[in-house]
Amino acid sequence: MSAQNFLLAYAYQCQFACILILLARSLVNFVVPLTIGKIVAILEGRASDPLWYFLLAYVGLRFLQGSGGLSALRDVCLSYWISNFVI
Repeated sequence: MSAQNFLLAYAYQCQFACILILLARSLVNFVVPLTIGKIVAILEGRASDPLWYFLLAYVGLRFLQGSGGLSALRDVCLSYWISNFVI
């Protein structure tokens, strides 16, 4: 495999990883309001599910939504990919 083909394959892998991260971020943004709704339903007494599962899920999802979660992973992926081809 030539160096050019290797770099091209690596570029496609990085782009695929970035697209997966963006899709995961969209999924997290979709699930957070559903989780909040379930927590509110439990607190109002309309649901009998255990509260701790949804609270822990909410905390984990908010971490992924924040600056230390998927955004940081995306920034690392992009900066690493760009720095390999610019330098």
